Amino acid sequence: DPGERNRFHNLLADVGEEVIVILSTHIVDDVRELCSEFAIMNLGQIVYKGTPADALKDLQGQVWMKSVERDELESLKSIHHVISDKMVAGKPQIHVLSDSSPGEGFTSVDPNLEDVFFVKINQPEIA
Repeated sequence: DPGERNRFHNLLADVGEEVIVILSTHIVDDVRELCSEFAIMNLGQIVYKGTPADALKDLQGQVWMKSVERDELESLKSIHHVISDKMVAGKPQIHVLSDSSPGEGFTSVDPNLEDVFFVKINQPEIA
C-alpha cells in the first residue's frame, strides 16, 4: 500500500531526527529516500560505508545497460563486467560496469543503489 509506505517513511524520518535508526532492508529505494548514511554487508563484513549520494557519484559514467536475448546472456557475462541482470518485459536487461561504452546497443545509465550493492559485494577480496 503506497500510502502506508509513505506514512511509515515519514515516521522513520521523524524518529531519525532524535535518535539513530538502524534499518535493514532489501528495498534499495528505501535506503536512498531515508538514509543519510548506509553500509553494505557481505558475508558478515562491511564492504561499503558512506552516503547514498557518494556511492552513486563513485559509479557515475560507469554503468551501461542493454536488453539482450536470453541465449546471449552467458557469453556477454564472459566478456563484460556484468554487475546485474534481471528480466524486464520478458527479456534480460543487463547492467555492465565499464569506463567506456562496452559496445553497440549499450546505453549509459545513471547508477542506482542496486548497482552499488552488486559492485560492492562482488569486489575481489584484497589479500
